[in-house]
Amino acid sequence: MITAERTLKYMKNEMTLKESHEYREERLNRFVELSRKFSEEESKSERVLIQKQINALAVRMAREDNIRRQFRKARR
Repeated sequence: MITAERTLKYMKNEMTLKESHEYREERLNRFVELSRKFSEEESKSERVLIQKQINALAVRMAREDNIRRQFRKARR
């Protein structure tokens, strides 16, 4: 389950490699799930809501990766 604590731990690069991979996999699975739901949905209003969720998730994932990169650079 993705929680705020896990997200912060991921962004600060404090997770073990295995935990980090599991976290990323959960995020990607959620992305795939939303994408599949979007393609199956008939209702335009529902598709718009799902698209907003997909966009928010993509932005969050990119932001996490950027912050994580900055932490890694700062530790060097």
